[in-house]
Amino acid sequence: MKSNLKIVFMQLALLLLSFGCKNQDCDCPANFKNIQFMQRNTPVPNDFTGKWWVKSVAPVKNSPQFVTDIIMYSYKDGVLNGRSACWRSARWREGEEGEKLFWEKYYKMGNLEILKIYNLKNGKIWSEETFSKNKKNGKAIYWDISGVKIAEGIYKNGKPYSGSFRELKLIEPEPLQSIAVYADGELVKRSEWGPWE
Repeated sequence: MKSNLKIVFMQLALLLLSFGCKNQDCDCPANFKNIQFMQRNTPVPNDFTGKWWVKSVAPVKNSPQFVTDIIMYSYKDGVLNGRSACWRSARWREGEEGEKLFWEKYYKMGNLEILKIYNLKNGKIWSEETFSKNKKNGKAIYWDISGVKIAEGIYKNGKPYSGSFRELKLIEPEPLQSIAVYADGELVKRSEWGPWE
């Protein structure tokens, strides 16, 4: 009886060790090995409550490499609700490996409320924006690569209204960014375009 109980506890300990993640604030299984992934276009059942996992593989522009996204959607009664997250494979980046938290989206009964984006180089938060009725509305905060806040503003009806905002130009060979300052919905000034951090 004691040996059977010992075996059960050992199996339970091994099961618990196979879950968890070294990523910050992560509720994913370790190394994503024990996940049942759904086909990308599989419809979510109307009454589904739980985690819906999707794996997406896409080519990296001008490279023979591919990037892999592992996305966890949280549903309640068939509607996005709670935390959804994306981990991006960094194996194609020199000197890096494994999945890193890329973004988090927080939903309340189908409506996006918060979007957080993380820097893949060091895992620090890069931006956080609030939403209302799936449009940017409310506070937006932006950080540089070292985690220092560089801009903070308020969106109104999906547009910058007051404060400072990071703007991006996704151009080749390297994206650029600037900081734009708004007052009462009008652009007041914009910094020089510089490297994207």
